[in-house]
Amino acid sequence: MNIKELEEKIKDCNKRYYDGEEPISDLEYDKLIAELRALDPHNALLDTVIDEVNDIEGFEKRKLPVTMGTLKKCQNEKQIFEEFRKRGNSNYILEHKIDGNGQLLCCDDGNLEDVISRGNAEDGFVMTDNFKKIPYRNKTDTIVLPNGENFDGHIRGEVYMSNEIFEKKYSKLMKNPRAAAAGIMKRLDGNGCEDLSFIAYDVFNDYFADKTEKEKLLFLKDNGFAIPAFKEVSSPEEMIEWRKEVATLRDKLPYPIDGIVAKSQEVDYEDLMRVTPMKNFAIKFDLDYAISKIIDIEWSFKGSMLSPVAIIEPVELCGTTVSRASLHNVNIMEELGVEIGKLAMITKRGEIIPKVEKCLEQKDL
Repeated sequence: MNIKELEEKIKDCNKRYYDGEEPISDLEYDKLIAELRALDPHNALLDTVIDEVNDIEGFEKRKLPVTMGTLKKCQNEKQIFEEFRKRGNSNYILEHKIDGNGQLLCCDDGNLEDVISRGNAEDGFVMTDNFKKIPYRNKTDTIVLPNGENFDGHIRGEVYMSNEIFEKKYSKLMKNPRAAAAGIMKRLDGNGCEDLSFIAYDVFNDYFADKTEKEKLLFLKDNGFAIPAFKEVSSPEEMIEWRKEVATLRDKLPYPIDGIVAKSQEVDYEDLMRVTPMKNFAIKFDLDYAISKIIDIEWSFKGSMLSPVAIIEPVELCGTTVSRASLHNVNIMEELGVEIGKLAMITKRGEIIPKVEKCLEQKDL
């Protein structure tokens, strides 16, 4: 696909997802994003939240009082080291990255007034009535700041469906828990919202302007909100190690996750109001592909067959450094359009043999 086709495919997937469908898997979607980033690293679509792209019938559209941006994503260890060094900060908190539907809680004098969906990061839809059907806190009293004052401000989090409830009630009706939660939240009668859950992970209030991200989480927990698991770290090695630990446990968690979030401990509301914050980033779990440039073709004979191998710029894939990838045979090589200088998507079949899966159209990026 060329850049325009990729943009249209990504937009279509997002629209269909928020209509309650799941047109492709998360892995396939991540591959589309990775391909677009490789072909056009500065494409505006990469730094834009593409959530609810159309009006949701029956729900009021409203401007968000605070930006609900999206984070830059790291896919491998090299990128984690690069992002860590780039930010010049060694004081981070890592959190589980919840795979749900973003919502912003608007509170006044310690009480929940309105709930607005993430939308396109600047405009969302009022979901208050449906949200209040969700058991979103384990307390009924007012929300109070650590200094004793009633809370005025905003709380950001995710509505999700647990795997347990999905398997019991929705697996024959919906493709996965995320699609189920998205579809239920858009029901005009709110039917099924009682089967959803909410997890909070950010707070917007001047009290926290000189505090830490950890203090935000503890405030949320003290006020009866579920919060994601977190860990304080001070090096990229610790980030990589925790990602490995979390990846092995993700199927046992009470909520769905698709990675972890690395936040600078020092609260910076100016940065958080960016569509793509500069001080925080997301770390995805290991994927079964990587993108690298073909720098040479090596030829050898296997019996009577001429066998080509792509020599690529070294890249991390499934825990190892890969510098060679099979092209199988001349016919497949021609079908893929392999040329020196092209970017290629490399996979590991059975996590053993690296193979060129496809070539991207643009050369010498």
